[in-house]
Amino acid sequence: MAHTYALYPWSWNSLDLCHEPPLGAFAVLDLRPEPEQARQGQSSGWGFFAWPDTIPGNGPNVAPPSDIISLGYGDCRELQPSTATRDELRLKLGLSSNPAGTTLIDCVSDILGSLSDPTGQNGPKPLLPTREGSLEIHLATHSRVWGQVFDANPMLSTLATGKHNRIREVIRTDLETANKNGGAVLVSKVLGGLLDRWGVDYSQSVKWRNLLRGPLLAELLANGGGRFNPRKPQTSYSDAFTRADSATLGASWTQFLVGTNTMEVVSNACAIKRSSTGGSTAFFSSRYDSDVSSSDHWCQAAFTATTLTSSNLRGGPLARFDSSAQTAYWAYCEANDASNGLDTFKVVAGATTSLATQSPTNAKSKPWTAKIDCSGSTISSYENGTQRSVVTDTSITGNLRGGLGGIMLTAGNTLTFDDWSVDDGITAGGSIYGMLLMGCGT
Repeated sequence: MAHTYALYPWSWNSLDLCHEPPLGAFAVLDLRPEPEQARQGQSSGWGFFAWPDTIPGNGPNVAPPSDIISLGYGDCRELQPSTATRDELRLKLGLSSNPAGTTLIDCVSDILGSLSDPTGQNGPKPLLPTREGSLEIHLATHSRVWGQVFDANPMLSTLATGKHNRIREVIRTDLETANKNGGAVLVSKVLGGLLDRWGVDYSQSVKWRNLLRGPLLAELLANGGGRFNPRKPQTSYSDAFTRADSATLGASWTQFLVGTNTMEVVSNACAIKRSSTGGSTAFFSSRYDSDVSSSDHWCQAAFTATTLTSSNLRGGPLARFDSSAQTAYWAYCEANDASNGLDTFKVVAGATTSLATQSPTNAKSKPWTAKIDCSGSTISSYENGTQRSVVTDTSITGNLRGGLGGIMLTAGNTLTFDDWSVDDGITAGGSIYGMLLMGCGT
């Protein structure tokens, strides 16, 4: 299927209060710096968008806007950008040099690699490797369009360069955040999970110490009497809400509520409600305040829409939830008076961005399970165990908590969640991915 590829600003939906792709763009990559993602209102940052000629199962697509910054027409895996196109990417995105690579998607991978910004303040963060040890780019209506086996050794060397240095800087920052939230114990678990995945023996301190900035390593050694070592992680948490009715979810949860929205324990379930008249599209959430051992984790919950009026309501599980802000990836269950659907969103400082939308597949009152899974920069959403979307996004890294979030448009609606859980898939014996890699690249 042929596509039109372009740079274009993200659109601001003033009704739903979210950033979304321009009409007809199904394949999206967010190239904005974090401050633009957190903006409530029209963003000035760019997205990489693709318009398919036809929408699968629905016929011809709409034409892209006339003012796009065109990057080519065809297949991004085959298009070979001209020098003028590379210049345009450099100038519009503020890159230090023209992106390298033979094809258009190779150039995009360079933007998310050697030309990325580890801080996320002036451009997109770098691609991070999946659990399985690969760097990937996924585009809707394409599947996986770019992939590369990730070799951790250049990143673990003293003088890491290019994308390996940028990935390491992200990991270093994330380990410092883990130290603030959980001290040496949490750092040791997160570090152990990373080393297991890459097949690096814990005794190889010359390698793993390069993942810790000097001040953090000095602090860890000082607090440990001169000793600090990674440890095998084991973390998962769940809540079935089997307790007395309450106006809150309990001491384990921190709530970020807007207006008259509530998250309550009702009849051994989490009930999301709006009590007053008038609609609100402001995002609100609750965070479970215990850390898992890896930012590569999934979060899920059983979902039922009840007492539904004519307006829709939205909610779902959150993964990579920040410890101090409303920042996370969100499997967005949208229910109206006829059916349920599942979309993929991200939330940055309370501002939402639509990454993928799917057609409704489920009756409105039928229970189902929604799941959001983060693996490196690959974000997947599942409905009843079936993958419904997979996208690439580099924005949110390092966060180790899960939660629930919602939007309530009309008073009297109720969205009920049960059997909530967050899990990094790591056991006390190490991750299965690390065991598969042991002996390779150490």
